[in-house]
Amino acid sequence: MHGEQALDEALALAPGTLAELSPDALVVFLQAHASSSEADLDHLADLYIAMSEGGDLGSRPQRLMHKAIAILDNLNNTNKTFDPERHTRLARLRSTS
Repeated sequence: MHGEQALDEALALAPGTLAELSPDALVVFLQAHASSSEADLDHLADLYIAMSEGGDLGSRPQRLMHKAIAILDNLNNTNKTFDPERHTRLARLRSTS
């Protein structure tokens, strides 16, 4: 099972749901359908990063990285508390994508 398929299953979504979403659409989807905490979304971004770096065969690595960036960027823009670790991770990801 590929990474996004496993995420679909873990989130009780129809197969292919996450794979079909663009990075921006993923953020909108998560805002509308998930009652996830900031930590949950940080972990989801970490999963996308790991899949992109691990050569997930079911998706293009660049697309997975852009999804992670979109999630982290949204967290930075919507949370009132500045997270320097997230900011640093986001800068590193942008420099490599």
